[in-house]
Amino acid sequence: LPKLKAKQVISLRLTTNWFCTEQDLSRLNSFSDIFTLTLLNFPDIKLINIYQNYFPQIKNLCLWYDSEVNFTLFHDLFGYLNYSIKRFEVHCPGYVCSHSNPDQCKIAFCGAYEIKYFLFDLSNFPLSPTSDCTNQWPSCFLITIVDLIKYMPSLQYFQLITNMDSISKLLDLKEWIRMTSYCPCLAKITLRVLGRMESDDEMSQKIKEIQNELRTLPQNAQLQVIFN
Repeated sequence: LPKLKAKQVISLRLTTNWFCTEQDLSRLNSFSDIFTLTLLNFPDIKLINIYQNYFPQIKNLCLWYDSEVNFTLFHDLFGYLNYSIKRFEVHCPGYVCSHSNPDQCKIAFCGAYEIKYFLFDLSNFPLSPTSDCTNQWPSCFLITIVDLIKYMPSLQYFQLITNMDSISKLLDLKEWIRMTSYCPCLAKITLRVLGRMESDDEMSQKIKEIQNELRTLPQNAQLQVIFN
């Protein structure tokens, strides 16, 4: 660390060993120009205040998890985020259906009013089967992610990374329209699907239907679906 110039360090990744050690963080205090903070298996949402105090220039916040994520944990997180945070990323192997607990679905999230870019990456594993949703909704994940995005009213770009096994559960036109209703600035949506698409006329038709419908809305949001 002593050999590094403060201006050279613009990105920082913290593992679980660093989360509760302010003494260790104090050694990084000179790196005040850090723009990107990556946290692995973030254990305590309230600690975000400590990191933002040490690194006030953070614009990009990336959270990585080795296990499924319960979306209700973002309730507190959004309440602590500084307005400087413009880009928010979540990388995880899956999610916990919040519909199993009606009280969780009624939680009023604090708004993340300055987030412009949101990336959600669950490409390593397929989405949970419909049977895992208490309400048996095939679009369980899409409903859940839209319920989170509605607290990002300034969102301009949303990217979702998934795999071929999950694409059929992400083609609910009603939910994509609902997403745009919460985000008047939303201009682009990218659905990145890992895996080669086999010939599927029904899926292609659904994608085109969503794309065409979104273009007719006031935001004129562009939906891009990429298979790779």
